[in-house]
Amino acid sequence: MYKSLWVAIPCLCSVSVLAQHIEENVNHPAIEEVRVVSLPIATSESDTSLPINVLSGEALREALGATLGETLNSQIGVTLESFGSGVGKPVIRGQSGNRVRVLQGGMGVSDASSVSPDHINAVEPLVAKQIEVIRGPATLLYGNGAIGGVVNVVDNRIPEALSEASLAVEQRYNSADNGRASVIVTDLSAKQFAFHFDASKKENDDVDIPEWAILEEHHEEGDVHVEEPGHEEENYYGYLPNSSGETSNVNAGVSWVGSSGFFGISIGEIDSEYGLPVGSHDAHDHGTEEPVDGAHEEEVLVRLKMEQTRYEVKSQWQFEGPITSLSGHLVFNDYQHTEEEELHVEPGAAVDHGEEEHSTLFSNEGVEGRFLLNHGQSDSWKGVLGTQFSQSEFVVTGEGGYIPVSDIDSYALFAVESFTRGQWIYELGLRAENQTVTPQEHSHCERESDTVSGSAAAIWKFNEASNVSVSLSRSQRAPTIEELYSNVNMDTCGQGGHGMGAHVATGLVEIGNADLENETSTNFELGYEKSAGSITGSFSLFHNEVDDFIYLKEHLHVHAGDQAHEEPEMAEYDQRNATFQGLEAEVMKTFDLTPSLHLDWSVYGDYIVAEFENGENLPRISPARIGTEFSLVGESWTAKLRATNVSKQDEVAEGETETEGYTRLDLYADYHVNWDIAEFTLFAKGKNLLDEDIRHHTSFIKHLAPEAGRGFELGIRLSI
Repeated sequence: MYKSLWVAIPCLCSVSVLAQHIEENVNHPAIEEVRVVSLPIATSESDTSLPINVLSGEALREALGATLGETLNSQIGVTLESFGSGVGKPVIRGQSGNRVRVLQGGMGVSDASSVSPDHINAVEPLVAKQIEVIRGPATLLYGNGAIGGVVNVVDNRIPEALSEASLAVEQRYNSADNGRASVIVTDLSAKQFAFHFDASKKENDDVDIPEWAILEEHHEEGDVHVEEPGHEEENYYGYLPNSSGETSNVNAGVSWVGSSGFFGISIGEIDSEYGLPVGSHDAHDHGTEEPVDGAHEEEVLVRLKMEQTRYEVKSQWQFEGPITSLSGHLVFNDYQHTEEEELHVEPGAAVDHGEEEHSTLFSNEGVEGRFLLNHGQSDSWKGVLGTQFSQSEFVVTGEGGYIPVSDIDSYALFAVESFTRGQWIYELGLRAENQTVTPQEHSHCERESDTVSGSAAAIWKFNEASNVSVSLSRSQRAPTIEELYSNVNMDTCGQGGHGMGAHVATGLVEIGNADLENETSTNFELGYEKSAGSITGSFSLFHNEVDDFIYLKEHLHVHAGDQAHEEPEMAEYDQRNATFQGLEAEVMKTFDLTPSLHLDWSVYGDYIVAEFENGENLPRISPARIGTEFSLVGESWTAKLRATNVSKQDEVAEGETETEGYTRLDLYADYHVNWDIAEFTLFAKGKNLLDEDIRHHTSFIKHLAPEAGRGFELGIRLSI
């Protein structure tokens, strides 16, 4: 890992030296602002066949939620995978976890969020400048893990241009969980140096919910047992115990900016601590063979702590000629995630976590580098050649140490080309990647995988505002470390044996399979977009066949000892062919009421079906959604009313819980006060105004933890 740092840093500096050498021999055009940062050859959404959501400016500030998934939940094709209020990860077209690549500034976050559904993404949307979502396979650009889609959180921690001094301060309060959030972002320049600093802090208490925490049928069947003080063997009503949390985030960066490029560095740190809902995992043996007196009154609370330090070096130079730009980006991550299992005698006092009994540590330390060469002498032909590498050491230790300490290395070469002929744009892409996973003490179980992905697309821009696109892609994904080696007998590289460890937070004994094949996804997509005029909108129809789809097949084992009891559930990784298909659409009509007032009316919806080859349903697939929004916009104010109907999901996998449908009603309003040098923005949100019992079907614990009930958020923002 450190050897790669010594190799990559000189390479990155060489990019700057080469760029400066070319800069001395050419005339330099002005640096153009790229709207979609995730796409190295497209300047806007209409220049690519990929279906993209972009949140920035006021739209991003309005959509911001406590988690990344909550922030994106209103985007078509994107839903929320929750594990209690502290965890909210994006699901793109029915796929999540290690099939959705979460990036920060175009580079991998390098956390452990894909290893387990209870791990949060190590990014803070509160300080984001822009969030981009690429729906569908994006493996060509960002690696084999992006077989389902990409989420890129764009910030300005490494400034790319000189700018006037600016300062933004924001404070938010949410009534549903007594949530408090504070943000400060500042940018300034001095001579040829640009500086950036941002910081945020958010805290929340236990979350208020509309009704009972546990669905009645599960409580009556005895699947989960909790107590409320003074009400023995009753469910929790009106609040979700152990759902409090807090997160802090600090980033600082500086760049030297020349006439045609920049070189910058940054450092950032994020820390988070949160709890999982009571009953979200099976209690394990706490070191006693016989139940202690009053054991039925004890509960097990799980608290999770995540911290990450991230160092970045980035350089980019633009010039005229066959080569239009050179860029390099290097990131070093030091990530730790701790799960602590604690006994708690008085369930009502969730703040007192009692004595720590078990803990598990996840660690991911590594480096990632990405280098791009853009070329093209005219708008009729342009492209990018790139190389990418990553090296990391993944460690799981403690009571739940079920994955061997391993080194993970990957190297890739890729190219994406775009050709314009009249009203047509053609795109071709190819990526070859090699990944090696090596258990440090069991190198004979090393797994090396080669993946090859390719795509072809055509866009017909039949007028300035509208286009139709069609694309076909073949994407491959290599198995991840948890899929290969969880609880595997490392002596034989085969099925697990004695002493298998359960994941503390989920209570599952997950069993890997070192013989898993690469997943191969073949995706066909037809899209339409209209981006200007009084009527705008988009439509996408996709069909995605995944050969050798990797999934967890769950089993239930019962221990027959002196006192029979249910052991943690067993789940093993297996493969079957699967198909994902669906559609997404949104249309907006603008009515000009007066010269300074207009009304926007939009209708939106998405639908997905996911089945194995024998017709069985995949688990945790988002139900159909349809909704409408009315937005009244004046010179200095905005008011929006949004209603979304989510259908009942009864197309479920074997043994999976169905979820009821609901209608979610939300309200948003803001008011801007402009001064000579500053702007005040007052804003308010009304969330889940109908106080619906919302349970996300994508959640592993939907029967235990509903979303927050009716709540109101108030905020103020000062921009200078």
